[in-house]
Parts: sequence; structure tokens; C-alpha cells
Amino acid sequence: REGFREYFKAKLQAPLEELADASRIVRELYLEAEALYLRREEVLGIDLMLRVFRFEYLRAMDEAWVDHLSSMEHLRDGIGLRGYGQRDPKNEYKKEGYNLFLNMMARVSASVLSKVFEYKNQDIETLERDAEQRAHELLGRAVASHAEVQPLEPDAQLLAEALRALESAGISVPPPAPEPPPPPAVDASMPCPCGSGRPFVECHGNNDDEQGAA
Repeated sequence: REGFREYFKAKLQAPLEELADASRIVRELYLEAEALYLRREEVLGIDLMLRVFRFEYLRAMDEAWVDHLSSMEHLRDGIGLRGYGQRDPKNEYKKEGYNLFLNMMARVSASVLSKVFEYKNQDIETLERDAEQRAHELLGRAVASHAEVQPLEPDAQLLAEALRALESAGISVPPPAPEPPPPPAVDASMPCPCGSGRPFVECHGNNDDEQGAA
């Protein structure tokens, strides 16, 4: 009952004490939670609920993924010790890494669920606006951090954070334009690339000069 109130922000009404079977208890909990969600969706509208879900999932996964990578690094550093216990370190790493991933996704879902039932009408506009402002700030810091040495190569980590923040705010980020291929480096005295065997300046290089002058 305490957990139900924590996540769904409502008092549990189902008479669970009269149910002895675990599957029936789960079913009653699910039906009551579903009814609460449908009432909330009816009040807020499905479009707004989807915006809230999207924003909260992106934010929760962005935060949880950093902790997950750190946990996987610690697991990798100590997994070799499992060999002393007559266990295959590779299999243990795969099994425990998978369990860490499932736990991370469970924490993400629980966090999103709790945030959705706490949400008020005006919150999503404020959250998206704050996320957009934070994205622009991070992008500015990324560019400024290398302005003196590498003005066209912003800090990769700050840039990645800025792009994630823009996506959380629902702002589409166009892919970077491909770099144009470098021009062929042909010296005037080198053989012409056309295969004529003549120097470039006397072959197509001469034609290019004439066309440019024309």
C-alpha cells in the first residue's frame, strides 16, 4: 500500500488482505493502477501525456545511463577474481551485466511513472523551456572551451550533452553537413592526371587557365 501511494499518488482501494494468491493480488493492483492512469489521461489529454512520457524517459535514461556505464566499468575491473572461485569470468560478466541493465531499466520506469503522476499542467512547458536553455548554454560552453586553440572543434563531451538536452526538449537536431572532398594536389610540373604523359601545365592545366580567363 505504501509503494502504491508512492508511485501512483493515490490510496490503494483493493481489499488485498482477502486475496491469498499472488497472481490475483498483482491483477488487482494492475487494474486499479490502470484506472488511475486512464482518468489522468482523460484530464490531461493523450497528446500532453505522451509529451510528458517522452521528456521524462529521455531525462531518466540520460541520467541512469551514466551510472550504468560506471557500474559496468567497476564490474569489468573486478570480474577476473571470479576465476578463483572456479567460475568463468566471461559468463559471469555477461550475466551480471545483463542484470545491471535490467535493474537500470526498472529504475528508469519507476522514476518516470512517479514523475507522470506528479505532473501538473504547466510543468511540461517549463521543463522543455529549461531543457532548451540548458542545451544552448552547454553548446556555448562547448564552443567557447576550444575557441582559442580549435575554434571549429568544440568539446565532444559538452557537445554530446547539449545535443541530448536539445532532444529532451523536443528540438530536432539536423545531421552535420558532409565535408567537401579535398581538391587534387597536382603541381604544374607533374604529369597530367589524364594520362597523356605531358606536364600538367602544358596539358589540362593550360586548358583550365584558358577556361578561367574566358
